[in-house]
Amino acid sequence: MKFRSPTFGVCNIDRMIDIILHKIRNRPDSEWTVAIGTDSQNKGNITRICSAIIVIEKGKGGSYFYSKNIVPRIMVLQQRMLKEAEISINIGHKIIETIENKFINGESDILDYNVGLEIHCDFGNNGKSKDSIAAALGWITAEFGGQISAKIKPDSLAASCIADKYTK
Repeated sequence: MKFRSPTFGVCNIDRMIDIILHKIRNRPDSEWTVAIGTDSQNKGNITRICSAIIVIEKGKGGSYFYSKNIVPRIMVLQQRMLKEAEISINIGHKIIETIENKFINGESDILDYNVGLEIHCDFGNNGKSKDSIAAALGWITAEFGGQISAKIKPDSLAASCIADKYTK
């Protein structure tokens, strides 16, 4: 999977993780959040899907990476919402696996820093997507336990703002 960043250009997941770890290491006393979010939009007979990974330094701002994909139209809203969650979960697993491999190989010391991992779902309590909230949040919790926390609107910046921007 290839990611793009307005700041860092095109990179694969390994390079993206290296960039994120470098940012965190350079400011070891900061509080960090790495969030994954996916959004989708139907257009004609296709569904545009975008996943975003953001790294935020509390009180300072952040950077983001995104990956876009087009698939045949997903007709049912709840299926589309759960597909978004599935993609974010898969990316979450890949990020954790990549960081763990770097840690095992002595390339990462991320456990020494204050870093929270989150999955952001573009679901809200007031819209049509509210029916998917319990299923998606339960799925994320079952997959990751306490490793990754799940957020919904209005706290889902990665999905609701960044990924949403690139599905238009």
